[in-house]
Amino acid sequence: DACIAILRTDGVVFLFKMLEYGRPKTPREWQLLLGDSTDIDREYYYAFIATGCVGILRVWLEKGMLEPPEEVARMAWRIIENCAGK
Repeated sequence: DACIAILRTDGVVFLFKMLEYGRPKTPREWQLLLGDSTDIDREYYYAFIATGCVGILRVWLEKGMLEPPEEVARMAWRIIENCAGK
């Protein structure tokens, strides 16, 4: 219920804080996510990935959460890997 409220609100301050919370913190975490990349690449990739995941969640919620959460997570991860060129 909290996720639905956050994703449907016009006030996105909390949402952006959550996106920042999920940002990789160490060089190793960045390496695992994006491989070799520059700091500039990382900023753009993360912005793309994070907002894309929000979009996936929004669609899933709007369609009544018909797919199991694990399936949605796998789909999101496949998209992330494709975008990161893995």
